[in-house]
Amino acid sequence: MLQFYPQLTTPIAMSTTPSHILRPGVYAPILTPYKDGGTNEVDLDAFSRSVARLAQADVGMILAGTLGEGPLLDREERSSLARCAKSTLRDLQLDTKIPLIMGVMGASVRECVILSKDANAAGADAM
Repeated sequence: MLQFYPQLTTPIAMSTTPSHILRPGVYAPILTPYKDGGTNEVDLDAFSRSVARLAQADVGMILAGTLGEGPLLDREERSSLARCAKSTLRDLQLDTKIPLIMGVMGASVRECVILSKDANAAGADAM
């Protein structure tokens, strides 16, 4: 888990219409779960349960950015993670309280820009 301090909370890239500014507090990376059976499909149900558990503990989230799975996810999978997390937070009425930071690493600047635009469209608060 990461502890962000007020003087360090300015993200490198921020959503053009953030629902809130990143706040001081605890932020945790969320593991991207995969379904059993070797299909290599992201398990959005398990992911949603992880999001809910962290949100109810008042923990901000870092998606697809710190546990090494970012480069293994395709563009649609990354967007689906952000949409799922935002939807889960909305269902819990925590979407304006709990920030979502999306990992947007890519092999080129062009790819990072595209992933940042996707993350913004999917509801991430920062990249």
